[in-house]
Amino acid sequence: MKQYYITESDGQSGPYSEDELKESVEQKKIARNIYCWAEGMEEWKPLNEVLDLPSAPPPPPKYQGPLKSDGEPGPLTGADANVSLKRKFFDQIDKITELPPLKPVPWKRVIDSAFSKHSEVEADAIFTPNVYHGGTPWFFSRILLWGGLAGALMLWGLYQFENLKLFPGYLFIACSLIPSATYIFILELCGTRAITPYRIVKLVILGGVASLIFTLLLHRTDVANSFGFLGASLSGPIEESAKLLAAIIVSRKWINASSTRDGLVIGAGIGVGFAIFETAGYVYEALLTVIEVSYAYGYDASEHIGSVILQRAIFSPLCHVAWTSITVGALWRCRESSNGFLDDIKKPKFYKIFILIVGLHMFWNASFGIPLLGGTLGHLGKIAIIGIIGWYVLLQLFLDGKAQSDEPIPQNVPDVPAENDSL
Repeated sequence: MKQYYITESDGQSGPYSEDELKESVEQKKIARNIYCWAEGMEEWKPLNEVLDLPSAPPPPPKYQGPLKSDGEPGPLTGADANVSLKRKFFDQIDKITELPPLKPVPWKRVIDSAFSKHSEVEADAIFTPNVYHGGTPWFFSRILLWGGLAGALMLWGLYQFENLKLFPGYLFIACSLIPSATYIFILELCGTRAITPYRIVKLVILGGVASLIFTLLLHRTDVANSFGFLGASLSGPIEESAKLLAAIIVSRKWINASSTRDGLVIGAGIGVGFAIFETAGYVYEALLTVIEVSYAYGYDASEHIGSVILQRAIFSPLCHVAWTSITVGALWRCRESSNGFLDDIKKPKFYKIFILIVGLHMFWNASFGIPLLGGTLGHLGKIAIIGIIGWYVLLQLFLDGKAQSDEPIPQNVPDVPAENDSL
């Protein structure tokens, strides 16, 4: 009897018998058109094209709200109206990205996996190309735990022993912890495949520095000077272009890293490097301001450093890391029928997403927040909206790339052994 593998949101599962799959479809545990593969099949195909499944019932009529006195549908109210407004909002994003609507994300599974025990063998597999093919992220939580503990110890030692030599170490952790954990999350989600540890280091360090240098060069151009009236929002098109250029140059010889998911990982690496180095620069600038204020006016202004770290490092998953991952992933998505990057950037399925990300960046840098909320609440609301849109698009690209690059589970890879060295 044939044994089938199926695709799921966190990877692939199986094998299953034909009867097991039919029963799962009847119980609505899996979709009728989920992709499946069995030995002897040349490619993955929808399940309903492979197995003889019962006919699906027609979709229910669209709910149109309570009936009015004349029997006509009335306006949606309460929770129904909120759902309709939310769907319309994301429908507009779908039109821009030209990608299918995002399915519900199993965040509970991610949380459960993050708090579950895992072995060092599992951790090693994440960074082993052609072995780990993506799955439910969990190792990022260990980075947060270890880095948070290290940062807390550094800060405690700084105040307890009044040893300023600990201060640079604390700043390094503060600037790099959240961006690095976010990168690990994206890496786990997409799978390493062609992104080796060597390439990860090259992306973060060389790519991060290159993107900063390209940013500074672009700011000096006559074109940038002519748009000086945009103020801080001008950084949107400049920085996103600089990071994209850095990604292309650093990974130009990585022929085997050409899928959408590879692009997401490559872009995230560039974004992490940019975020860390940029945050370090702003923290240094804040430190000089604190010293100047303390010397001139005689009062402590050290909380300014904390606010810079909060805005630049802690919020980085919602901006630079996600934005660069999206723009590079969108460009790599065009490489299937590519005549080169110059040809790819002219394709609507790239430049429409790129313009969306540039717009989010410009909105982030704008001096205003959500007008109806005002003040700090309006600013936080703006950050939340930008973050939601960014991660919605990132996950859309991930699922699109997953559908393109799913392949049969390698049969020669041994099962991960159970070990006592849990992390």
